[in-house]
Amino acid sequence: MARKDKREAAAFKKAHDALERTITSLRACNSYDRLQAILHSIDKAKKSTQSPYSPLKLTPHHQSDINRLKATIDSLIKEKILAFPAPVVPVVQDVPVEEAHESSEQSQHENNNVVFDETRLKDLKNVFDQMYILRQKIEELHTKTEYYVAENKTVKVASYRKAVEAGRALYDQIQSLCTQYARKEIDLDAFKQQSTGLLKNDNPNVAELKTHREYKDVLVNLLIALTGVGLLAIAAMSVYNGRLTMFKTNTDSGSKIDALKDTLEHVQTTVNPK
Repeated sequence: MARKDKREAAAFKKAHDALERTITSLRACNSYDRLQAILHSIDKAKKSTQSPYSPLKLTPHHQSDINRLKATIDSLIKEKILAFPAPVVPVVQDVPVEEAHESSEQSQHENNNVVFDETRLKDLKNVFDQMYILRQKIEELHTKTEYYVAENKTVKVASYRKAVEAGRALYDQIQSLCTQYARKEIDLDAFKQQSTGLLKNDNPNVAELKTHREYKDVLVNLLIALTGVGLLAIAAMSVYNGRLTMFKTNTDSGSKIDALKDTLEHVQTTVNPK
């Protein structure tokens, strides 16, 4: 085997094995905290100079295998995000020990028998895609926060730390609603009303995120996904974008983003979702 072929084979094996380990970890994942640790590890791996998610100069056959593993990882991430939403802090009440024990056992039993509606999961596909992008942006801001901590730039640290907290809070809230909808705990109207309501400009988390320019198009695309990208939403989007694709900003297009966002908010409050 030529030296070049050996290097290619070694690069493929390294990437393949790393992705297989991630798949194994995701399949075995059984808690929110464990899932967050895995997701952090994935984001870190993607930023590596020798990332298993983007190996260089593979043969078409090997690249196809890598793409298949990456698709499996993406699918498992979406499945686990629904299965293990951010925990809700319960209101502390005085409960007899015996009753609390029974309640705990019942809760554990229910968690082990969670059933998701397949049709609703498919309905949420675009939302999952945009949520994944949102989570990546949050990780990017977290990385910048750590950089500014090392540089001792306290003003920057405070700004980015607030944005990270706002992004995580927004992500957890929408993720929780997705879980409720997929479990048929809320209907479509309630899901759309509550989820899109979280993206209104008067939400403090949204206001905080909008202080960082790169978040504006992320929020618009997430709002479009939550709205369902109906005909009116597509028409509104095309006015500012000129083509029927997910919205992507230019450096000077912040006002257009805000206008589109306001239009979409109007659409979702005046059109009865089917």
